[in-house]
Amino acid sequence: VAALRQAGARALASSTAPSLRVVLPAASETQLQSPPTPSLNQCFSFAVPAMGIYIAGPLMSLIDAAFIGQTSSVALAALGPASAISDSGPYLLLFLAVAATSLAAKADTSSDDDSVARMAVAAIVCAAVGGTAVATLTLAFVRPLVTSYCGTGCAAATLIPPAIEYVRIRALAFPATAVAAVAQAVLIGQKDTRSPMQSVILAALVNFSLDLVLVVMLGLGVVGAAWATVASQYCAAALLLCVLWRRDLMRLGCSGLRMKVARAVSVTAEHLPTFLGFAPFFLVQIAKLTMHNSAAASAAMLGGAAAAAHTALYSVANTCFTFGDVGSSLSQAWLPAFEARSEGRAGARGATRRGGGSRVDGAMSATGGVDMAGGGKRGGCAP
Repeated sequence: VAALRQAGARALASSTAPSLRVVLPAASETQLQSPPTPSLNQCFSFAVPAMGIYIAGPLMSLIDAAFIGQTSSVALAALGPASAISDSGPYLLLFLAVAATSLAAKADTSSDDDSVARMAVAAIVCAAVGGTAVATLTLAFVRPLVTSYCGTGCAAATLIPPAIEYVRIRALAFPATAVAAVAQAVLIGQKDTRSPMQSVILAALVNFSLDLVLVVMLGLGVVGAAWATVASQYCAAALLLCVLWRRDLMRLGCSGLRMKVARAVSVTAEHLPTFLGFAPFFLVQIAKLTMHNSAAASAAMLGGAAAAAHTALYSVANTCFTFGDVGSSLSQAWLPAFEARSEGRAGARGATRRGGGSRVDGAMSATGGVDMAGGGKRGGCAP
């Protein structure tokens, strides 16, 4: 018995003992591998088109300001508070786009197209409903909103009427703006920035062309500029929805209008708590809006040339502010892959630690059995 125990100990101490080799399954080895770090060229090829996504909203206001400024200084002064109010409405729903980018990137890491499709449908429904709600509230309280920006002095009397007209028309595009932002976010999460960039280019061309016709040729002023922006935003939303549809990212797995509506409601209710988990970003947006809109309100109360000059300068500055926002999309698109691998690595280490003792014990038993069998028929007599 002592000899058998010594033989088993020597076998365990030997580096050639096959029973001591811990071989991880193929899936665990994949989890332990870190994803390749994106190169600088990959980051630039992603960031440059994505930059156009953030510049889309300010670019529309900049185009409007360029055309309106050539027609009337009063209209240009009114465009300042009107654009601030109109841009702030959909901006309140930006946390849905942040959630869509993060969730789409995580699902893309695991190649789970069904999860991406369900999330995309839920996010688009939430954006459409939220945009409609914000538009309704804006239309209901448009006069108090504009008055709070322009004040009640003599200078405000000339700014309030055109500003109200502009905000009322722009509010009609809030659902399209919110849906386009979410659709762009889903595509960014899948590391596609070219399609969103194409939608921005389309919107800019439509806005520029319609401003040229409605503002310059027909002389409609702020009303024409507002309708041009509304049309451009619906064109961009339609293009992005077509891209998602062609990629089968809006499927519901059912047929019939009634079943699709019921499925869309069910999927939205399923993802709504997850979307609300990103609501703290809402506070960040409120802080930004408060800072920028307070400047617009202060300038509008000055009236005349001062308000018009602020509108022109702020349109340019607001366009430049967006250049730094592309880093947000870059991190949201690439970091989830590293997070998933880190979680897989931690899980694999925990499983190895929990199962290590039993594997060694099993190896000792198997080695002892083999050695005893190799010693002849006496193996069956060991206790």
